[in-house]
Amino acid sequence: MHKQKNPLEDYFRKNKQRRMDKYMHYFDIYHRHFSEFRGKKVTVLEFGVKHGGSLQMWKHYFGNKSRIIGVDIDPRCKNVVEKQIEVYIGDQGDRNFLKKLAEKIGPVDIAIDDGGHHMQQQITTFEEIFPIVRNGGLFLVEDLQTSYWNNYDGGYKKKGTFIEYAKDRIDDLHGWCSRDEQELKVNEFTRSIKAMHIYDSVIVFGKDKIEPPHSEAIGFDSLNNTLKNPKHFTTSSSKYDSMKNLLIYLEPNKTYDKEIMANIKMQVDNSLKYWRPKDILLITNLPFKYSGIKTILSDKHNKIEVIFSLLQEGRVKEGELWWYHDNDIFQMRKFKSWETILIGVDTGFVLSRTHSPIQNIFFSKDSSKIFEWIINRSHRLRSDPETAFKSLADENYRGFNSRYKKLIPLKTFHHL
Repeated sequence: MHKQKNPLEDYFRKNKQRRMDKYMHYFDIYHRHFSEFRGKKVTVLEFGVKHGGSLQMWKHYFGNKSRIIGVDIDPRCKNVVEKQIEVYIGDQGDRNFLKKLAEKIGPVDIAIDDGGHHMQQQITTFEEIFPIVRNGGLFLVEDLQTSYWNNYDGGYKKKGTFIEYAKDRIDDLHGWCSRDEQELKVNEFTRSIKAMHIYDSVIVFGKDKIEPPHSEAIGFDSLNNTLKNPKHFTTSSSKYDSMKNLLIYLEPNKTYDKEIMANIKMQVDNSLKYWRPKDILLITNLPFKYSGIKTILSDKHNKIEVIFSLLQEGRVKEGELWWYHDNDIFQMRKFKSWETILIGVDTGFVLSRTHSPIQNIFFSKDSSKIFEWIINRSHRLRSDPETAFKSLADENYRGFNSRYKKLIPLKTFHHL
C-alpha cells in the first residue's frame, strides 16, 4: 500500500530556512494529531526555540490564520520573531513565569514541549500550561527518552520522571471507575484528559470536558431469548437482575385525608401498570392497605432516612436496583435499559427542571454512603435533605459528585 507523503517531513527535507533537529518518526505523530487544525485560526505554543526552524515549519503547516508562539530561556531566540511568530524568554521550570505567560498569551489549541527535557521542567510546564489548552486541543511532550537518562534526572521506574508522572495521569483518566476514593479520586485531570496517545519518546494528551462515562444497550437478548421480568427491563449489560418500586408517604400529622388517600391509590394504580405487585413496596407512618401491595410502617422523618434504613437493615439485596420517586411523579412507560444503567457508581439521581434530584432516585445495595452523607449534612446544617444534597454537590465532599450518575429519563415520567 502506497504511503501518502507527510507534508511536515516533506517540509523538513526541503528546508532551506532556519535549522531544526527532529527524530524522523515524530513527523507521522505530528501529522496524525495536528492535521485537523490546518487552515484554521489556531494558536500553537512551543517550548524550545533554539534556531527557530520548527516555528517556521508550524507557520507553514498550519497556514496564514495561525498564531505561533515560541518560548526559550536563551534571549538570542528573540531574533527569530517574524510575522505570525512570537517569542517569549523565560525558564519553563519557573511556575511564576509560566503563570504570567499563560495570563499574557491566553488559551492555546496546541502546546508542544520540546524544551529543556529535564523532569522538573516537563512536569511543571504540563501542570501550568495544560489548563490553558482549549477543549478539543492537544498537549504534546516529546523527547521523553530523557526520562531514562541520569543526566536529565531520569532513570528506569525512577520516581519523579515524566514517564512515571504520565502513568499517574493514566490512573486519573480512569478516576470515574474508582471504587475507593481514598486511593483514586476524580480530579481535574479526570475531568479534562480525554485521551493519552503514547509513542516512542512522545505522549500526546487530548483535552476536553469529560463527563462520567455511561453504557447503553440495544438489541435482542440472544442468550436468553426472553426478559427475566416481563413487567420491566433487564439487560445482559446491567449488573442488576431485578428492580423494585419504592413509594414513601410520611405525613407529619400522621393522618390521611381523602385527598391524600386518593393520591396514594392513584400512585399505586399507576405503578401496577408496569410492575408486579411483589416488586412494589409502600412505606408509610400509618397503616394502609390497597391492592395487595406490601406496606411497611416507619418512624423516620424523611424519605432519605427511610432509604438509608432500608439499606442498613439489609432489605435491599444484591442484584436489585430500587427506584424511589415522590408521590407526584408518575411513570408513563416502561424503562428503557440504557436510562438506568449505572457504570462505576451505585446511585442515580434523575435530572428535572421542576424537581430536586432527590425526588427521583435509583439506588442499590452499595448506595449507603451517599445517603449517610446527606443525612449527616442535613443534621449539621439543620436543613432539609434537598439543601444538604446541594451543599455536598457544591463542595464535592469527598468526591461526592463522582459517587452518583445524573440520569435523563426523556419521556419516562410525568410530574403533577
